[in-house]
Amino acid sequence: MGHHMYRVNPGIRVKYVTSERFVTEFIKAVRERQGDQFRHRYREVDVLLVDDIQFLAKREETQTEFFHTFNHLHGSGRQIAIASDRPPHELSGLEERLVSRFRWGLCVDVQPPDLETRIAILQLKAERERLTIPHDVIEFVASKFDQSVRELEGALVRVVAWSELTAQSIDQELAERALQDLIPQTDHEIPPQLIMEQTAEYFSLSTGDLVSKSRSRPLTQARHIAMYLMRECTGLSLVKIGEIFGGRDHTTVLHGIKKVEDEMRERDATFRQVQDLTRIVRGRVRGTS
Repeated sequence: MGHHMYRVNPGIRVKYVTSERFVTEFIKAVRERQGDQFRHRYREVDVLLVDDIQFLAKREETQTEFFHTFNHLHGSGRQIAIASDRPPHELSGLEERLVSRFRWGLCVDVQPPDLETRIAILQLKAERERLTIPHDVIEFVASKFDQSVRELEGALVRVVAWSELTAQSIDQELAERALQDLIPQTDHEIPPQLIMEQTAEYFSLSTGDLVSKSRSRPLTQARHIAMYLMRECTGLSLVKIGEIFGGRDHTTVLHGIKKVEDEMRERDATFRQVQDLTRIVRGRVRGTS
């Protein structure tokens, strides 16, 4: 949406932000007494795009700030686009005055991407990562993961990691082996607590260890893998995952996830640990369904 607006009107001022980023920047502005700079950043734009607005739930001061930002932009004839995982009337934990304003605009239900779009997403990721992936493999992955873009891209990461670790070229047979623990997928949600418990058990730790401040190498590795699985298998934001892991910052979570993605392509042990835990967690979910 933002790129389209730039193409139509190159001089337009567009700002995109996730709600977790908005929260982080607001807290920083309050702490450093830079409220005016913060307000200028979000109110002197022509278009404000906000993603995952549902994560403002129960953050009363941030909601108040966003309420006034919304009013300022709307009153000035600016445009606001807000994305959420549910319609306005199902947003719990948000002030009614905010929800009522969300109802002022056009609400559109965005469905999961179709097969052609999923193929395009994977092709773009391969191009971005400078990877050569046969078209039939991209079609295979796209056909098996139809609910979440996050899981779709994560599947491609596993295929590439398996290829590099085994020094085999990427074909459909290799993709099937690399993804055997993810296919077929379960339609049931995977509770974050289950990932915590199974990761702790797998590494002979406690869930308390995973959320502790300890930075010992084995513990940090287990914590990062749990973060990776939570990001890949649930709909939780980086901020929410950070809260689960003892109130860690979302940038810390992102660093841990990227570290696991890189190590999966370099270290056989990390790849197998992620594969093992994925199979265990999904097996537990299937077993209780």
